[in-house]
Amino acid sequence: MDLISYLVALWALAWMLGLLPVFLYRNRNSPGQCPGLSVVICGRNALSHWQNNLPLWLNQQSLTVPVEFVLVDDASTDQSLSYLQKMAAEDSRIRLVHLSEKTGLGKRKALLEGMKAAQHKQLYLSDADCRPATSHSLAALLSCFGEMPTLFLGYGAYRTRPDLCSKFVVADAWIIARQYLSLASFGIGSMAVGRNMACPKKEGIEALLKSQVEGLQSGDDDLSLFYLWKTVAAKAWSVAPSTQTLSDAPLGLLDWAEQKRRHWSTAPHYPKGIKALHVSYLLLRLLAYPAALLSVANLLAPAAAIMTLLAWLCHAAAAVVWSLRTGNAKQAFWLIAADLIYIFVHPILWITQGVGRGKTWD
Repeated sequence: MDLISYLVALWALAWMLGLLPVFLYRNRNSPGQCPGLSVVICGRNALSHWQNNLPLWLNQQSLTVPVEFVLVDDASTDQSLSYLQKMAAEDSRIRLVHLSEKTGLGKRKALLEGMKAAQHKQLYLSDADCRPATSHSLAALLSCFGEMPTLFLGYGAYRTRPDLCSKFVVADAWIIARQYLSLASFGIGSMAVGRNMACPKKEGIEALLKSQVEGLQSGDDDLSLFYLWKTVAAKAWSVAPSTQTLSDAPLGLLDWAEQKRRHWSTAPHYPKGIKALHVSYLLLRLLAYPAALLSVANLLAPAAAIMTLLAWLCHAAAAVVWSLRTGNAKQAFWLIAADLIYIFVHPILWITQGVGRGKTWD
């Protein structure tokens, strides 16, 4: 077997090892019962999202502990504040926080003020454009939180539509979740999604202050994870359907590209070791098709061809397993085809990362 065949076999082995955590993954809960929960939801100019999603949060069933809803209006210029004031007058569980002036990019200020206003030690964080997956989502989340305030990483899923862009977004969300939740299983805090995340109040405020980076368009909550991972002893994570949040996928490929570029603006501020992990993963995915072609073309290296075939079969099996665990078996096909995102779409987005600014929180 020549050098190229060795490299192909090595690539296939690395890919299979990278998929192994998907098969070994299991939801992790913290011991004990959470005494109370503050749900912190931020939004800016999000009237339609508040109207569509807030009632679903307020109508959660089977709650056995006190739950309050801290709703943060980040200096909106639409009618969001009036709507939230109306809802707060009708529901005593709502604690309304209004920022009268927008002082910077991102939602750091809104999130910080929402955390400070919360009464309970255990916080759960989401965004106005997200909804709970079921009417028992908060009850399921509370079962993940323990007696001691817990750091929780959840799956921020997207609602699918018939269009191709929606399929890409769903598959991309799977790839991202597979990365950070699998690494969490091995004790590595690498990433989080702020629309489905929980943390202790005290440590959460400290993490936001310590991880502050000026001019970020997004990712303020994501960067706080690295401090939280080191300081919070109780950790939990889940991909169960009942613990997911759902968002609407961007309406077109250009909107999705702007969203991705905005999210990637946070990546340069990750710790060096975490950046190395993510870059290695991206390069590994980009090698998928070239490695497969090389192994097929090199007929004198059957071992490399067999290794490549096994890697692709492991990828397909991982997609099926993940789809079943997250309660959406129909999406397995698109998850299997998710490599196309890395081969064709992600490189283009990386190359154009510095062109334009992309949409911001405001």
